[in-house]
Parts: sequence; C-alpha cells; structure tokens
Amino acid sequence: MKILTLLFLALFLVSCGNSSGEFSSLNENELSKKILELQNNNETDKIIDGMNIFIDKYPNSKKTPDYLKTLATIYAGSKKNFNQAITLYKKIINKYPKSEVTPDAYFALGFIYNNELQDYNNAKLYYTEFINKFPNHEAIESAKFELQFLGKSEDEILKALQNNNRSN
Repeated sequence: MKILTLLFLALFLVSCGNSSGEFSSLNENELSKKILELQNNNETDKIIDGMNIFIDKYPNSKKTPDYLKTLATIYAGSKKNFNQAITLYKKIINKYPKSEVTPDAYFALGFIYNNELQDYNNAKLYYTEFINKFPNHEAIESAKFELQFLGKSEDEILKALQNNNRSN
C-alpha cells in the first residue's frame, strides 16, 4: 500500500510540475491560444515555459519575435534577471532584424545597461544604434534624453533641466 501511495504521489508531482509536456504536443495555433490564456491568468512561469517551447518549435513564426520581447520584458521586470533579458533582446536583433519589435530591443538594451547595470559604454552603444537605425521611432526623444544624461544622478538631471528651463 505504501508503494502504491508513493507511486501516485510521484505521478501527481510530475504532472503538476512539468508544463512543458502539456505544451509540446500542441500545434502552433493551439500553443498560441494556450499562451494567451496563461497571459490572461498571469501564470508567469507557465508563460515562460510555453513561449520558450513556441520559440524552439516555431522559430520562423511571425509571433516568435513578439514572444521573445515578452519573455525579455518578464525577465527584466518581475524576474530581475537582466542577463537573460539581454540575451533575449540580442536574439531579436540578431535573428529578426526586420521585425517590428527590433527597435524596442535596441532601446530596451540601452535602458537596461544604463539604468539597471550602470554599464554606460553598452548603454551608449545601443542608444546610439537605436537613434541611427530608427530616427523616426516614437521613442527617439527618450533615447536622446537617456543618452544626454547617461551616468547622471537624478539630482544632476533635475539641475540640468532646471538650468535649461531658466535659460529658455
């Protein structure tokens, strides 16, 4: 009886803890629907699993760059895993350079390097690339602002802005 109980417990734990099994048998549309359902329910860890499986199974899908961006946003935001976010944003740039989310990847890399990692050389590199490659992007002024005040404290930025307002 004890062995049977342990067997059921083991099967239960395996079925609860392994969401990749439930995703791997789904086709592209089914997996997209499942990911959307998970997003609506804010099931972050399962979203990560589902998107990673989607990216691996369907690297040429139009949705793949969007899923990479979503994953990177999760890692940079709630997971605070900036290195993983950087890896994902760079994957967008390298594998999907013509994607609609590629400009966002450049900007996000600049932002992470500047504001989270204080790596101002890399921040400058990605902000500059963003400005040069996407001069008409809606975030161009934000990138120029970030670049102008790279490495400055909030107090230094406020003083500079106040001095600029006085001279205008």
